[in-house]
Order: sequence, then structure tokens, then C-alpha cells
Amino acid sequence: NAKPTMLDGKKYASKHEAERAAQLKVLWQAHEIAGFAEQVEFLLPGGIQYRADFVLLHKDGTFTIEDAKGVQTKEYRMKKRLMAESGFEIKEV
Repeated sequence: NAKPTMLDGKKYASKHEAERAAQLKVLWQAHEIAGFAEQVEFLLPGGIQYRADFVLLHKDGTFTIEDAKGVQTKEYRMKKRLMAESGFEIKEV
């Protein structure tokens, strides 16, 4: 039931994802995070691609992969497992 939403001239897959983008902009402007990227692609074993909604760069140089999830589909659970096996944790927000 995701409803595509526009925010600052950009289309997001859901209202929830747009709200998270707005939150991240505030965190970045307040210098709480060093930055963030949207729709970052990862290539997984077997040529499978995973597109993260957000990757946050923290001031200490570490990063967090986030997915604005409402429902965990079978495909998402498989990609999340492959990401974990590749050493990347996905945080659902």
C-alpha cells in the first residue's frame, strides 16, 4: 500500500521513505551525520543487485545502510541475507 510521494522535487516510493529522507536532511544540516546517499546499489553474489534506500555516513567514517520498509517481501529477505553474508547489515527504519 505504499503511496509514491514527492519531496523537494524528488519522487519517493512511499510516504515513509520521503519522511525518512526529510529526517536525514535535518540530521545532516545539524551536523549530526557527515552525509547520506539515496538509492545506493550493491552487487551481491550471483549478480543480484540490492538497492538501499539510504546510506548514512557518520562523522567517524563508518556508515549505516537503511531501508525504509513497511513489508518484508520474500525477495527483500533473500537480499538482506545475502547482504549479511557479504558483511553488510541493513537497518530497517
